[in-house]
Amino acid sequence: MKEFRLESFKLEFKQGYSFKEKEHEKVDRYEGRVEFKNADNEVFILKIDQIKSKEFISLISEQLIKNAETLSDDLKKSLL
Repeated sequence: MKEFRLESFKLEFKQGYSFKEKEHEKVDRYEGRVEFKNADNEVFILKIDQIKSKEFISLISEQLIKNAETLSDDLKKSLL
């Protein structure tokens, strides 16, 4: 059995441009991909669609807010 392991996870914001030919590239969106690799360097890649991207952002949003608040507090303390 070839065991695949998570190699990378990427989710990024892409700005849409009206001049693009593909409809999905005309609107702002999140695009992502998950890549798995095994010991033989075989790679399996999954694209993350817009719906799943929004679900993931929703899932981590609470932790993002907490981290931003902590950063803000730390900055205030260092400036005073």
